[in-house]
Parts: sequence; C-alpha cells; structure tokens
Amino acid sequence: IDSGNPKAALDYIEEYDKAVLSLSQKRYCQNAVINNILSSYAALFEEKNIAFSVKCQLNEDLKMKDIDMVSMLGNLLENALHASEKSANENKMTTLYLATNNHRFMIVCENTFDGLLELADGIPKNKGIGILSILNVCEIYHGQVSYKVVNQICSVCIVFP
Repeated sequence: IDSGNPKAALDYIEEYDKAVLSLSQKRYCQNAVINNILSSYAALFEEKNIAFSVKCQLNEDLKMKDIDMVSMLGNLLENALHASEKSANENKMTTLYLATNNHRFMIVCENTFDGLLELADGIPKNKGIGILSILNVCEIYHGQVSYKVVNQICSVCIVFP
C-alpha cells in the first residue's frame, strides 16, 4: 500500500486468507474473511480461558468490503475479549451470532462484563477507537447498532439492510 500498489496488497491479503483458512482447525462459515477473524479470536479466547461460542448462519453474499468487515468484527471481538478478561465472573464467556435473513445481516455479541457502560440512545457515551470503528462501518452501510448491559452481560446488536 505504501508503494502505491493497492492491487498487490489486496492480492496478498486474498492469498493470506486462503492460506490461513486452510490451516484453521474449525470452519465457522463459508466467508473466508469472517472465518479467519473467528478462528484468530477463538485462539485468543482459548488462551485466556474464556468460553467462546459462535453460531454462524450466513446464506447470502455480504455487500461489505473485507476491510470494513475486519474493522467491525475485529473491534467487536477485541472489546468483548478485554471486557470478559477483566470480568470477576468465574464463568467468563463471549458468544457471537451472525446471520443473514430477509436480505439483512445481523450480528449479536454477548460477553461477561463488570464495568460501567454509560449509554445514550443505546450507544456508549465514552467511545474508544474500537467503538468508533464499529459505528463508522455502521454509518457507511446504513446499519443500526445498539448496546445494553443486563446482569453483568454486555450485548451488542448490529443490523445491516
């Protein structure tokens, strides 16, 4: 990218995706980018002894650039990992549900959470880079995002048309 050749960078990323996908032990879905992200984070959650479960029901091609998917899903899982890791709950966990239905793409992420999350209209008031990245992708693709915390579980729901 720095050398002014974005096509070469994209070719490299595509080749890398194929290589990583062939090495991954678990296949979560047909989408190589999503599968790579999920496989990488599954290893991180396992390393931290945090239960990680995924249900992935994607039956349509997603109309989202790979870089936007990486930004959104990576930041969502990174935030969940850190929140779960800091939780005093003995049963630390993160669950992720991805689905397409009626031409909508939906993501629901729930994780153990002990902190305070001050919300304004379902969006955290204090936004770090991760949340800002998620919100940016939602804005680009006209998605809706909503956060809530109930009984020390943080839930994030994202829906794209």
